[in-house]
Amino acid sequence: MIRDVSWTGIVKVAYLAAQMAVSIVLARTMGAENFGFYALVMAYVQLLIVPVQLGFPSSLVRHMSQMATNGEGLAARALLRIAVVSVLSVGLLVALGWAFSGYLLRPADLIPVGFLILGLALTDVGGAALRGLGSVVESQVAQQLLRPGVYLALLGCAVWLSQGLDPQRALALHAVAAVLATIFALARSGSRIARLPLEGTSGSPRAILMASLPFLLLASIQILNYQVVLVVVGMKFDTADIGIYRTAMQIADALGVVLFAFSTALGPRIVQLQTQGRFHALKRLLVRSHLAAIAVMLPLAGGVALFAEQIISLIFGAEYAEGAAPLAILAIGKILYAGVAFSGLGLSMLGRPGRTTVALSTGLVLNVALVFALIPAFGLQGAAWATVLAAFAGNLLAAFYLYTDIWRKTSRQDQRI
Repeated sequence: MIRDVSWTGIVKVAYLAAQMAVSIVLARTMGAENFGFYALVMAYVQLLIVPVQLGFPSSLVRHMSQMATNGEGLAARALLRIAVVSVLSVGLLVALGWAFSGYLLRPADLIPVGFLILGLALTDVGGAALRGLGSVVESQVAQQLLRPGVYLALLGCAVWLSQGLDPQRALALHAVAAVLATIFALARSGSRIARLPLEGTSGSPRAILMASLPFLLLASIQILNYQVVLVVVGMKFDTADIGIYRTAMQIADALGVVLFAFSTALGPRIVQLQTQGRFHALKRLLVRSHLAAIAVMLPLAGGVALFAEQIISLIFGAEYAEGAAPLAILAIGKILYAGVAFSGLGLSMLGRPGRTTVALSTGLVLNVALVFALIPAFGLQGAAWATVLAAFAGNLLAAFYLYTDIWRKTSRQDQRI
């Protein structure tokens, strides 16, 4: 477990570095308007991937783990095949519908965007199968290392050969990288399944599909919370404004590495203390973790907020300097968020995923309401405030659930004593 956690942290840092490098190349070579169009298309791609995946990335982890434990190789092979066929079928229908709808895309964009949607969706499917089969680190290679690494290399070659990029070419290159990542992920998961005994029988395709659908809800909430602001900005402003806001989001997201490092180490410890029944120690751990996260985030995010214009201009260019104000707001929001950041994790580790879903759903509803209320009045700064307030409110509700649950358990222990 320690090895998996350590390598997961390394992979996450490498992924964020590659994503930042990709954004810098695209922003500087395409300009704010074209980069904004690309960012808007990618926001819709990420939204559409959720229904295309049909909840399989989450359900596969659980079911593959059970089949691996029971040595049911035939059942695992059938499960993966049904998942791939289902995602391919729905993905093709979604890509066709979008390309011929005339919104953002032309019919000629069907091939690159279709391959991009399918590639991203199926890479997650292959990675989830690997994770369920016990290959935790390998499950992240395709989506978080291979895809962005290949994409960055392809972008570098395109810029070097042609001295420029347009959104259509960038999407096509991203599709190539996504397809290569899919091939790797599915090949590796198939190889792991081939090592299992040829036993077990799978359920019907309908039963497998119905078992995966409940996982759609949580995945939809997480993606919508992140992408809804870009979608609304795209409705209200020019594509250049989308590009400017996307650069601010990219820098703010990089600050999240600190919170990710905390959560990676915190999760197993929460389960351990719960198993031991040490709820007083668990409460102290969570309080101290949140205080430590604030202490670390305060100088980092505070520095970004103070020097937002210089930072965003240095990284992406002077054309994106208008993103300084949204970046400062998002950075301050990271400090606020650090005070409640591990609440959802704590609930999930304590066996309360339903309450996590309620809290995230509340944040999503508030996010949607705020973006429509604040963006028309305050522009990009309103978009940033909507993101900050919704994220804080949702996790504050999760913190209420979490500490109430722990307080009840500590009170019962005290009464027994």
